[in-house]
Amino acid sequence: MVEKENLVFLPDSPYSNWIIDRSEALLPNINQYVCLASSRKYLEFSFITNSNYVKNLSLKQANSFKRIIIHYHNESTAYFLEKNKIPFYKVIWVLWSGDLYNTPFYSKPIYQPITNKLTYVYNNRFNKKIKEIIKGLLKREGTVLHRKSFKRIKFIASPFEKDVLEARNLFSQDFVHIPFAFLSVDELFDRDLLQDLEVNGNKILIGHSGVPEGNHLEAFDIIKKFKINHIILCPLSYGNLDYINEIRTKGNTIFGTRFEPIMDFLPKKEYYNMLSQVGFAIFNNNVQQGFGNVLGLIFLGVKVFLNPSNSIYFQFKQWGIVVYNLEELTEEDLLNPLSSDQITLNKKIIIDKFNENALNEFYKGLYEIVV
Repeated sequence: MVEKENLVFLPDSPYSNWIIDRSEALLPNINQYVCLASSRKYLEFSFITNSNYVKNLSLKQANSFKRIIIHYHNESTAYFLEKNKIPFYKVIWVLWSGDLYNTPFYSKPIYQPITNKLTYVYNNRFNKKIKEIIKGLLKREGTVLHRKSFKRIKFIASPFEKDVLEARNLFSQDFVHIPFAFLSVDELFDRDLLQDLEVNGNKILIGHSGVPEGNHLEAFDIIKKFKINHIILCPLSYGNLDYINEIRTKGNTIFGTRFEPIMDFLPKKEYYNMLSQVGFAIFNNNVQQGFGNVLGLIFLGVKVFLNPSNSIYFQFKQWGIVVYNLEELTEEDLLNPLSSDQITLNKKIIIDKFNENALNEFYKGLYEIVV
């Protein structure tokens, strides 16, 4: 039954199609792909198996794979590892974000004080706690084994060193870091379109979506004290409707007609043209989120301010990308865009890190790691 070298777990995500495409182009027919989602919305490939496949694997068959590669580790993949007693040296966790920061084990604050007091956020936290208590009382195997399963993982694949450090500290496990990235610059955004655009405005973009992890209200608090007349753009085309309405109301109250929420998905060319009017962008996420959005804006030449606790900020600084600490933002910072030299440097670093050849090496490193 088992003929492939690696067993690869993938979530039902548009990114998973890109991952399979590149994997098969580089090293065809060495991976058995599994999606444990009860139904699929995004995955396009007919050869991806489902939960029945792994349920029918014997202990010997499950352990015959050379590597177990898990994209987005969760209770289901935890159950597989523990049920089959997979040796830790075979297991690679490709860390996305929510599989670390949205687990019940992560206790550092994701929401800042004002956001934390919102009714929606409070109710969401409360409901999650209740669900965890109920699952614990019912002693569901996946829940009970989830935390234990991290001891069966040796490697973490991620572009973000700080995410790996957070996981090491959280689970008291000396994970080995494999540098990895899902997508190239040409997959993350339309490089040809962005290459031809020039930043020619001073609008301020805040956040990448209508989710409370963006801590929009705290970002509003930071800039409302400045004597500037910049237009404030705020992407709210998806996320939680209660939170989106809260941000729209507060944005209109604080900034008046200067506040321009983006409520609809825009065609790519129209969206990029709008971004060319943005000189500055603020992302107040405490944790890694919206990486592609941030990278695209920096490539375009926007001056970006990030929360310093965010692993994206830490990694950009490590790579030498010109990016700024949101906690140190001043009025003068919003009057001075990036210089042409800074924009050129940022573009070069991004292309060096995420070009097609670099991505191919990342994938080869993942599938050829010695275990």
